[in-house]
Amino acid sequence: MAETLRPAAALVSRPSEVTRNLTKILYEGLPRELRDTICSHIWDDETIQSVRSSPDEPKHAQFIDAIHLHYAREVVQWYYENTVSLHITLPSDISRFFHRDTFGVGVTPVHCRLRNVIVHIPIRYIKALPISRYKDIEALHGDFQVLLNADFRTGTSIHILIEADPGRLAPIFWLRKIGRCMSPVVKELAAKGAQLSIEYRNGWFKKDVRDLMGAPKEAWSDIHNHDVVAAATMRYNYARFKYNMAKHEAATETFEEEMIAWRERVLQVETSLARDEC
Repeated sequence: MAETLRPAAALVSRPSEVTRNLTKILYEGLPRELRDTICSHIWDDETIQSVRSSPDEPKHAQFIDAIHLHYAREVVQWYYENTVSLHITLPSDISRFFHRDTFGVGVTPVHCRLRNVIVHIPIRYIKALPISRYKDIEALHGDFQVLLNADFRTGTSIHILIEADPGRLAPIFWLRKIGRCMSPVVKELAAKGAQLSIEYRNGWFKKDVRDLMGAPKEAWSDIHNHDVVAAATMRYNYARFKYNMAKHEAATETFEEEMIAWRERVLQVETSLARDEC
């Protein structure tokens, strides 16, 4: 007698039923310590590195339907509390990141004791926002206030990156405004026991600026000087490189003139920066 064929849907769902029952047995029969060990194998380094922590399109394995719900929640919680690669690419995404149930199991980062969070503040993004949102950049303070509601463990690492576009100078005006808005949040996070670091990067150099949060404009002058010197050096070296290449082949006065033009351009950049400050 011919074997009765099962519906295709039943064949597809059966592996999920098996794994759900298996993970239910694991959840109910093993102590938490052993379940955590299993999680460390599920979330190995390669898997964690493949997860995109942006709240928009998380790139993770769609395993939720295949395992027991309570165990799935435990696995997701373990991931949030042990990964060291949680990047938030924009300040306005902080609230969405902490409150969105990305994996669809009822676990959000705000209720997990996170180990490490990296928040990016691109200066070009701050300057480009509609005036209705960042009229006086005070909304930045509101974005970071969300961090104060998170369940950080003592010693949680919070790294804030203030990023200027490579090849462009960051006006001290914007750096000082960002520092002023961040100052009260920095103090509260430090009081909660977080390991907080704040770094400025512009493609040429990086500098720890935590002590500059809330500082006056004059305190940022060192950043400005580094920017100008780095810009001048990079552009001069580029012009010199082109000149040497041309000299090697066939030296022409055109490249000498271009070197002079690059030096003049550096002076124009400094003048433009001074106007931005006003």
